[in-house]
Amino acid sequence: LEVNYHGGSNFGLEWVESICCGHYPDLERVDLEAGVDYVVGRGLADPEKIGTMGWSNGAILTTSLVTRSRRFKVASAGAGDVEWISDWGNVDFGASFDNYYFGKAPYEDPELYVRKSPYFRLKDVTTPTILYTGTEDRNVPPSQSWSHFRVMQQATQTPVRFILFPGEPHGLLVTAPNVVLAV
Repeated sequence: LEVNYHGGSNFGLEWVESICCGHYPDLERVDLEAGVDYVVGRGLADPEKIGTMGWSNGAILTTSLVTRSRRFKVASAGAGDVEWISDWGNVDFGASFDNYYFGKAPYEDPELYVRKSPYFRLKDVTTPTILYTGTEDRNVPPSQSWSHFRVMQQATQTPVRFILFPGEPHGLLVTAPNVVLAV
């Protein structure tokens, strides 16, 4: 299922810009849930065998889904943000991205950044999850995946695995022969 959710292409500029100013990633999550409801309702998907996966923004949306719903039986998230205050301060384009999508900087509205960060809901996740990231990712630093992994490892009984690709950037090139698996 590939949903053309809010912020996506093909529905014009207003649709693309609909996720700014505090609506990110809430509208996309609602659209994705409606898409899943649609395929399940049509008998095209078994509700007991639904998974979610994504890279970068797709990982953000995957994490948003599994922190708000227990319907997903498995999740795969690659290089996804989970904590927005550190994203704002530690990413090459963090301030411009977060200021636009959240409408404010974290020092202007820290509660907004906490509310938007799935990090604070990860302790309730029951969906088995596998995480991936590259050690040289400057778009979504590996610390985001480490934080995701650590909460699930320490605060839940949910199976979680973390695969770290040494020397790899945000868009994996998979040139490194070594892979580190955190269990």
